[in-house]
Amino acid sequence: MAKGYGIIFIILSHLQTDNFGYFLNSFHVPLFFFLSGFVFSARKDFKEFFIEKCKSLLFPYLYLGVPMMLFHTALSTYYDRSFLTTQKVTDMMLNYVLQERMWTIWFLTCLFLLELIFYFLVKKIKSTSVIGIISALMAIAGLVYYRFIGKELPWNVDICFTAIPFFYVGYLCKCNKEKFEKMFFTKRRNCALLFIFTVICIVSFYINSRLTSEHFNIFHSTYGNPLITYIGAFAGIFAVVIFSQLFTLKFIRFIGINSILYFGLHQTIFIPCTRFVLSAVHLDKLPESPSGNIIFVIIQFVLIITALTILQIIIDKIKSHNKKTSAV
Repeated sequence: MAKGYGIIFIILSHLQTDNFGYFLNSFHVPLFFFLSGFVFSARKDFKEFFIEKCKSLLFPYLYLGVPMMLFHTALSTYYDRSFLTTQKVTDMMLNYVLQERMWTIWFLTCLFLLELIFYFLVKKIKSTSVIGIISALMAIAGLVYYRFIGKELPWNVDICFTAIPFFYVGYLCKCNKEKFEKMFFTKRRNCALLFIFTVICIVSFYINSRLTSEHFNIFHSTYGNPLITYIGAFAGIFAVVIFSQLFTLKFIRFIGINSILYFGLHQTIFIPCTRFVLSAVHLDKLPESPSGNIIFVIIQFVLIITALTILQIIIDKIKSHNKKTSAV
């Protein structure tokens, strides 16, 4: 459920570039690292684990990346005939192989490497406390790297360092699942904690903005004041987790289950498509006023979610048909 809400926040952040969008950036990607840590398991041997992660992360990287590149090439060529050159296409292909913050699919390669790193930590070190210390040291090393070097590394391995605390805390919550669930035992307690964590997240965002004039954005490697940034991100994570316990909707669960499709395609393909459609019906002038911008974002959001849901339903039906055919 939390995954579904996380996807909605990510799509909204890509549609909205004002403070609300910046605020969502402060916790939505860390939420996915946290949730990945919560479901992480190192029980299988490395070969099985590696194959499983290739299927769940690298295969989607391949089958999402190809249509994204084709669409990006077609769209860019439509607006600029000079785009279709050997150099530009080669650069795009090279970036796809090296994966240095390329579109939304950067997350898949980063998470793949992070899960491998964490697998070896769990296998070699039995103490979760020691793993926590190592995770903290890795985060510090990552922040120092950004402060003095800041170059994006292949497959976004640099983000693995600053994101590992979110993954670790998710894993820690899983290891202490009974205690974690007791925190959210009653509806009254959930409401109180939701309010507290939301306030902490908002205040942290505000203080960070005032102190550093820098918004936390893990994609752009901007961390503001690191201590405040991590406090705000964790507060936002727990606020979303609690919210997802209070408000369970089948449609949101559907989005969460199929999060990779929504996450991967919404920005590169469906946002440009909806803007093109809205421009064709002369609604592209709406963002010129604050109220019009809100209406424009809502319309875009509904169109994107609807289109992606229809696409996912079609894919599910094709899969179901293929299974029935192969079973006959």
